[in-house]
Amino acid sequence: MPLHNYAQVSSTTPQANTDSSIKKSANDFFTLGVHAARQQNYEEAIQHFRQARRMGKDSDALLYNLGVCFYKLGDYKNALTWFELLLRSQDSRPLALYNLGLTNVKLGNEVIAVRWFQRAMKAKGNKKVQMLAAQQIRILYAAKKSEVEEKQNLKTVESNRSLFAGVRVDFGWDDNILLPDENDNPSGEGDAFGQYSAWVKWRAIGDHKWGVNLRGAAYGTAYDNASDFDRQVINGGVASYVRWNQWTYEIGLSTENSTLGAADYLGVSQYFLSARKFIKPGSTALLKYSFDNIDAGGNSDFTYLEGNRQRISFSYYNKNENHRYILKYNIEKNSRADRTLDPYFFSYSPFRQSLTLAWEQTWYDRIQTSQEIGYRYSQHRDANIFLENGQLERRHRKDDRVSLQLGLAWLFTENMSAELRVSANSNSSNFSFYEYEQNQVSLSFKANL
Repeated sequence: MPLHNYAQVSSTTPQANTDSSIKKSANDFFTLGVHAARQQNYEEAIQHFRQARRMGKDSDALLYNLGVCFYKLGDYKNALTWFELLLRSQDSRPLALYNLGLTNVKLGNEVIAVRWFQRAMKAKGNKKVQMLAAQQIRILYAAKKSEVEEKQNLKTVESNRSLFAGVRVDFGWDDNILLPDENDNPSGEGDAFGQYSAWVKWRAIGDHKWGVNLRGAAYGTAYDNASDFDRQVINGGVASYVRWNQWTYEIGLSTENSTLGAADYLGVSQYFLSARKFIKPGSTALLKYSFDNIDAGGNSDFTYLEGNRQRISFSYYNKNENHRYILKYNIEKNSRADRTLDPYFFSYSPFRQSLTLAWEQTWYDRIQTSQEIGYRYSQHRDANIFLENGQLERRHRKDDRVSLQLGLAWLFTENMSAELRVSANSNSSNFSFYEYEQNQVSLSFKANL
């Protein structure tokens, strides 16, 4: 980016002022600025150029040289200002467009830079600038291609990994603990809690195209005072997968055992199959079906929850450089033993549909904000029989639940983060004792290996 020295034509009279002494002085400062810039004394050069401008010199060369000096100092925002002023000149417009492209490259705005270079290529009057602009576009596209190839290579390396694992720890407050059954019964109790979760996946056979994975997970919740709601869950399973064209198919089974308080709670055997479709870079869709067989393990306190549960879910994921969007739709059908307390009856077999929309934004490569909003509709299979106003009544339970979550995370590395999360749930029902509000706030720490 060379400097322009127009001192040899200093006899040109600026239109803004006709005083010959001022004209001479302005040109002298301009010449001093060029000399200082050639000695790489850019701050001194800027002072001389600005003095020349204050004294009436207003030329394309002056604007250009000011832009160059700020560019050399790494003050790219000020450089943009002077190059944008140079756009007023029809003769220097191609040069201004080209230098706006160069400056935006330095600012990391490659997309904007390409637009300036394209405009410089279309501008008439300077073939050399057109050639340079075309060259810069080729350089940027080559760099982008190299970046994409590097990411693809990293993905290939990642896909060839055989072991994945992760851990997460949460601490928070729940103002209305829900019983972990199909009725989401509100306890009305609030308490501080701690949670942990850990998972591992190991490719026992095959590669990234086909194979067999072994999986394991454990998670639990412990309350400060409400220990009757403490829950521990251990899960393990196996799944076989195959990738064909843009699809990944998977079929597998898992088993799960849990405790509630100090007692055994439920055992779940799950069978599932899924199909994942790669649509375009950063965009995938997932369709999954699962069948759960639920057993109370001989604990008579929970036999009313025995039975089966079927789920069909569709998920769509879209991710670009700084944003990620998730759309989920679920259908769930339960067929449980239910609870009969003659002459009363309470259904624990809901049919549910839910829709969830979540989106994340990453700022400055370190801060991540997230939002999630969800809606769930539930209708239970059989009518509840209950006492109301001294008479037995029959009514099918119907619920609507709206949920909202907000998160703010700090990304220590690509695989380690801390997050502050706030969530709110509001459930309305045609049974007043099933209506509730629930709010949680938590701080979590997460690491993937």
